[in-house]
Amino acid sequence: MSSDEMVDKRLDPFERAPLILAAPERVVPGQYIIVLNDSLEDADIASQILAKLYGGTLLRTWNTAIKGFAAALDQQALEAMRLDARVQFIEQNQVVIPTATQSNAPT
Repeated sequence: MSSDEMVDKRLDPFERAPLILAAPERVVPGQYIIVLNDSLEDADIASQILAKLYGGTLLRTWNTAIKGFAAALDQQALEAMRLDARVQFIEQNQVVIPTATQSNAPT
């Protein structure tokens, strides 16, 4: 599959994918979760292409619940990735802290 076959055109070619910001105290600096358009058939290939194209470091890919990947990106790579029509949205990676525990949980 070529990168041209994976493009899902936006109406405005200069429209940037939304960037969802994490709370400052929970941000993992320089790491992002990139969610791809559902129309892409192979998120693994798309993730590899996009990370390489924009100079990011691919950390993990997902194909089931969402199509996307985690990557380490500098600011320039982040902004370029936001302009790519294959990207639905980007979220800052963050540390998740559980807020409750379950007593007498079944085993």
